[in-house]
Amino acid sequence: MSYAYQGEFNDEVNADFANWLNEKLNALLQEADPVLCEYVTTMVANRKTMGEMSSDLAEFFGEKEREEFISSL
Repeated sequence: MSYAYQGEFNDEVNADFANWLNEKLNALLQEADPVLCEYVTTMVANRKTMGEMSSDLAEFFGEKEREEFISSL
């Protein structure tokens, strides 16, 4: 299985990830919806596989953007 994030989450990692996530979503979607940010953070923290995340994020991204986004996690 290929997980999006292999490390451990702590306050510093959470803050860094939140900043990175906001920048990435702004670049791909021209906005960083707080609900989408929380959803992605929860999926990563819960060790969703990249395949599961791709399926779960299908309604938010086009296929190309979704694959680009997930591969960058």
